[in-house]
Amino acid sequence: MRRDQGISRRGFLVGGAAGAAALTLGLRCFRAEEPPSPAEAPPARPAPPAYGDWRDVYRERWRWD
Repeated sequence: MRRDQGISRRGFLVGGAAGAAALTLGLRCFRAEEPPSPAEAPPARPAPPAYGDWRDVYRERWRWD
């Protein structure tokens, strides 16, 4: 006679396959994304203005004086 051990071999294999499928599908969000192609890359920022010292900054901002 065989005693019921709680889980059959078939149940174990089905559960393992379902768990592996769930992990495979669920971990897709952690996959690294491919870098954007050069055509999709954002445009480069313009160079900052070249100021000599702090007076140039105020002179540029307060031209109406």
